[in-house]
Amino acid sequence: MGNQKWSQPGYTPQIATFNNGVVAQSGTGPYVSFDQLGNVIGQMPCTNPTVSWTNNVYQMAPVIQVSCGTPPTPAAPPNANFQQSNPSQNSASAICGNESDQLVMEYKPNPAYGAIFTPVCTEFTFASSFSAPASNLNFYELNVSDQPGHNTLTQGDYPNYAIFRRSLLLGLQNIQQIYGHPLLIESGYRSPKVQQIIDNTNIANGLYSTPSPDSRHIHGDAADIGAGTQKSWDALSGAAEETVGSCIEPERDTGDGHVHVDWRGECPTKWSE
Repeated sequence: MGNQKWSQPGYTPQIATFNNGVVAQSGTGPYVSFDQLGNVIGQMPCTNPTVSWTNNVYQMAPVIQVSCGTPPTPAAPPNANFQQSNPSQNSASAICGNESDQLVMEYKPNPAYGAIFTPVCTEFTFASSFSAPASNLNFYELNVSDQPGHNTLTQGDYPNYAIFRRSLLLGLQNIQQIYGHPLLIESGYRSPKVQQIIDNTNIANGLYSTPSPDSRHIHGDAADIGAGTQKSWDALSGAAEETVGSCIEPERDTGDGHVHVDWRGECPTKWSE
């Protein structure tokens, strides 16, 4: 056991602080901050405060905000929403601590977009940490649909985060090796928001009649590879057919000069697999 350095009669410790001090509650109700020597350095503006942190929940950090209201009751996982997991509601993440937490909230059960699954923030790849596969495709090529210059309606949504399944990266690598030429990715990962905009645009242009909110693009295992000509479409689809596990959308359904291929596991009826 360690030695007791100091004590303050009439106070009950509540939480340690980054400077080896402590926040304690007085017998009359108010919460008071003490430094490491037991000196009072401040008082919370209300009783029974909710304390929030700047860094993630696994790390001690300075107290930066005190909420005097009653925090919302967290829902049981996996239905807890972003604000419920962050009572201060100051956009600081309680999970990964970056924009991927906010991107997760576009998925189920968000009624605005209609995705039927929910990823976790650790499934997203950050642009600077992406390691390119042997096909030499870079992060922004694989995430082109979410880039500001490609989709001005969303201003890029979250252009530095994307889901790239291993099956997608290895599949594209194999297709390029068989095809023998660099691949042009017209669309890879899409956020649910971007998927909805693409659906609405295609429906308005008469390309198809119903939306696909749970498209494989939002799962991170699909890509549209630019074909350009019938010869290149045949060669690309043939390379995809030789790639293990690939699902290839029939040419009659593609309609805009690209080969859609994904690695969803069980392919739709009448698709190549």
